[in-house]
Amino acid sequence: MAILDKNKLNNHYPFAQFAKIDKPLPGQLHTTWYSREELQKGTFFDFSSPLLGAYCNMTQTYLPFDEYDDNQYTTPDQIYDLVLKFLLWQVSLVQADERYYHREIFTDLYDYELETKIPPDWENEAKLTEFKNDMIETLHYLIGKMMEVAREGKCLVIRGY
Repeated sequence: MAILDKNKLNNHYPFAQFAKIDKPLPGQLHTTWYSREELQKGTFFDFSSPLLGAYCNMTQTYLPFDEYDDNQYTTPDQIYDLVLKFLLWQVSLVQADERYYHREIFTDLYDYELETKIPPDWENEAKLTEFKNDMIETLHYLIGKMMEVAREGKCLVIRGY
């Protein structure tokens, strides 16, 4: 299985940055923001825009954060509320039929076409299962990192595109 981050999907930009920051910024985010260096130092995940879109389409939900803005979660409760939304995505994906993954994923993210056959042949079924597992593993990784931020009492920052 693979984590679908910037290393795996490097040409599928823009990316939303998830970062752990020691102290939240006081005041309004629209007037003050973290420096690029500070944010980059704390970044633990870069989430591809096409992948975020695929998650939303497959779970039939909206993003749990503003993708075009800067988001700051300053308390463990705020972070755990966000984690809950990603856990619900994970549950939806576990329950989904692998054949549904073709429409959203392979042409956009893995850059190859896959025929959907009912029932799917072995090769196509294996690819669909691999991608489903990659998506679930990616959420598992991200959820774990966000929970770590909450446990440490740090600030979670998501910088949109």
